[in-house]
Amino acid sequence: MATEEKLVWSNLAVHPGETLAEEIGFRGILAGELAAQSGLPEQLVSQILGGEKPITPDVADGLATSLEIPADFWMNLQSKYDATISRTRSTAGVLRDPGSEWDE
Repeated sequence: MATEEKLVWSNLAVHPGETLAEEIGFRGILAGELAAQSGLPEQLVSQILGGEKPITPDVADGLATSLEIPADFWMNLQSKYDATISRTRSTAGVLRDPGSEWDE
């Protein structure tokens, strides 16, 4: 008997700014200090922390330098966030039976 695998996607979109806020909070760093250490504008850092702006490759490089967390980590968080938002928008308003297949 063949086993059927079903992919399960979460519609919970966590902006990478939330992870960044947790990290700097853990380290006791203020947004202004992070901005100075990373070479990023303080307003941009605040907007990322507030979920208003994305993490771009340049931002990821600045965070990698100042926090010693690889740029790929930050870009992956942004990519996953963007994919979740896109998937949520494309399925918005579509109610499906939990047991149904996606390709109806």
